[in-house]
Amino acid sequence: MTHGDWWMGIDLGGTNLRVSAVGAGGAVLASRAEDVLHHTADAAGSFGQVLAAAAKCVAELGSAPVAAGIGATGPVDVGARSIDNDFTLPPSLNGPVGAVLERALGIAVAAINDADAAALAEAWCGVAAGAQSCVSVTLGTGIGVGQVRDGRVVEGRDRRHAEAGHHTIDHRGLRCACGGRGCWELSASGTSIGVAMERLTGRRWRGADVAAAARAGDADALVVFDEYATAVAAGLGNVIAFTEPDVVVLGGGVTEDAALFLPAVRERLSAWWIHDPGAVRIEVGALGWRAGSVGAARAAMLVSGAGARTATALTARNDL
Repeated sequence: MTHGDWWMGIDLGGTNLRVSAVGAGGAVLASRAEDVLHHTADAAGSFGQVLAAAAKCVAELGSAPVAAGIGATGPVDVGARSIDNDFTLPPSLNGPVGAVLERALGIAVAAINDADAAALAEAWCGVAAGAQSCVSVTLGTGIGVGQVRDGRVVEGRDRRHAEAGHHTIDHRGLRCACGGRGCWELSASGTSIGVAMERLTGRRWRGADVAAAARAGDADALVVFDEYATAVAAGLGNVIAFTEPDVVVLGGGVTEDAALFLPAVRERLSAWWIHDPGAVRIEVGALGWRAGSVGAARAAMLVSGAGARTATALTARNDL
């Protein structure tokens, strides 16, 4: 079977490694997902697990991609195409990923923060397609935020990714691992749902179990999701005030239970005078778990000059 030109997108998170083959129009031609190996010695050396997954994708398609992109949980040095994240990734998945993949695959490789990759995907062929400005918020183990304006990722100083999940919403709040206090992700990440339920009940909970309890009418679980909606709205209101996007796209596993909190988020934001309720759409992403790999593939397209784009069109400098 002939697939035509395709681009490889790799989404490397602290829990999952996902690889997709993406066509010129955004169609996912093939994809695979596997757990990140944290406690297994990697005999293949640096990035061996990523290389093996990429090789399987090439074998499945029967042809080589035009270029590849890797979106990784940060910190990611986009210019050097290097990952420096010993917080959530094993040593074998840190280092000069771009150079390693280029040598192995013989093609150009782009590197991007995974939150930026999700935003790029949704702005390209997802729920924010056609919007001038899109902000993607991934509610997962932590909170990742990426912004795309006019089809380009917005970056900061020295091509840094803005860690909006670590802006303070409660200066008297708990100490965060980042060194700050009262960071947004402490109260609005997927992890925070189980933590809040544990405080109420005195026993350990998974977020999915809290959601199931809430759907069944459990009073404690409903309180947790009501407070969760308040926390999401507090940080989201700040993000909207800072960036004024056309669309906010919510992603991450928590959005599978968006009915439990998204109506309240929208209602609480509408009461904030600075926001015009009709001006900013807040939507659940259309691409699901593939958003990161599709966005990484899109970054590869831009770097490889696909269509009218060039390598310099990948990012827009944000000096605000």
